[in-house]
Amino acid sequence: MKKVLKKEITELPVEIVSEEIKEKDRRILDSQTQMMEELIIEAAEHGDNNGAINLLKDATKTEGNRLIYNMSANCFDPISNNMFIVSFPKEFGIDEWTIKSITMPIITRYNLTDTMVVFKKYKPSVSKTIVNLLDKKNFDIDVKFLDPTGKSVEIWCIGVKKILSVDFGGKLDYSDDGISEIKVIFKTKDCILKD
Repeated sequence: MKKVLKKEITELPVEIVSEEIKEKDRRILDSQTQMMEELIIEAAEHGDNNGAINLLKDATKTEGNRLIYNMSANCFDPISNNMFIVSFPKEFGIDEWTIKSITMPIITRYNLTDTMVVFKKYKPSVSKTIVNLLDKKNFDIDVKFLDPTGKSVEIWCIGVKKILSVDFGGKLDYSDDGISEIKVIFKTKDCILKD
């Protein structure tokens, strides 16, 4: 093995030296990543969720292992109430971002409770879109629960029989500067977990 002097290294083109260093760093990172993934999976398979979570925390201490956390954290993160998308049939013309909240139906042994969707009023008029819905019957609303990366992790299909009531804003008050809302209550005929 030839001994390389510091002077000879400085004479090499910078691109060659930096590429060799980058490749070596990639190989080290890949082996560290693989070891960490194996430890996390092994802990999770043995029911040691706390151990797996601690390994994930350790993995995020270095910037290179942050990718492991992003890929693996989804296994351990609970589903958040504020990470969802509600989709109506395309022909209704309802944008997903106009929906503020949804009350999921409660499933009992013999029936389902009604579903309430709260819309934020925006221009163009959401009110006009809702008025056009009043005659619609027998359609589906999809509710997608998302993980922190925005990936769909659970999808519910709520079958709607008809619209029971619409509240186009309730009481208006000059002292209230909040966003006006429309509350729509749907008669639920079924609720099916797709994913």
